Amino acid sequence: MMGRPVLMGPALALMIAIAGCGYINRSEPGRIPDYTETVAAATSGDIPAVRAALDHDPKLIAKTEWDGATLLHDAVGHNEARMVEFLLSRGASVNAVTSGGLTPLHMAAQNGNVPIVALLLRHGANIGAIDLKGWTPLDRALKWHHPEAAAFLRAHGAKTGPGGAPASSLLPAQERAPAPPQAPAAAAHGAGH
Repeated sequence: MMGRPVLMGPALALMIAIAGCGYINRSEPGRIPDYTETVAAATSGDIPAVRAALDHDPKLIAKTEWDGATLLHDAVGHNEARMVEFLLSRGASVNAVTSGGLTPLHMAAQNGNVPIVALLLRHGANIGAIDLKGWTPLDRALKWHHPEAAAFLRAHGAKTGPGGAPASSLLPAQERAPAPPQAPAAAAHGAGH
């Protein structure tokens, strides 16, 4: 019988591993298990299902998934404008940040979704938010080749971030910072080859 308790430890660990991170997240305050029905409803635009979930647990509006994403991030990421509007009306934080530093505005800009960008800005989204890569929403619109979203953000005062140099190269020539002058030795070396 001595071997049985030893086997129960690995068996329990195996059961937890099979259940996945959602099992562990269930008990963490402020977290929602991955792929819950509510997250699925938010990503598919099922407002009645999300309304029912929020009526049952109003704190769900501020809870996050393993990566810090909220229901608002999920709705924005799937271009569900009506769901975005509904979640904002229920008190979703327009400036919530994922573990990667992404706000819903970063995601809308990356998707090139100008109506959602406009909606988020009307609700007070931080147009200058900088993610962990040093990118602003404008950088993401530029990087993912969404000129309409980039123009809209620029018209509302958006700037590129400190990590946005690659995306900045996509700016029209008149908006780019001038290239630094080349050192004379480097220029001479480059001319001979």
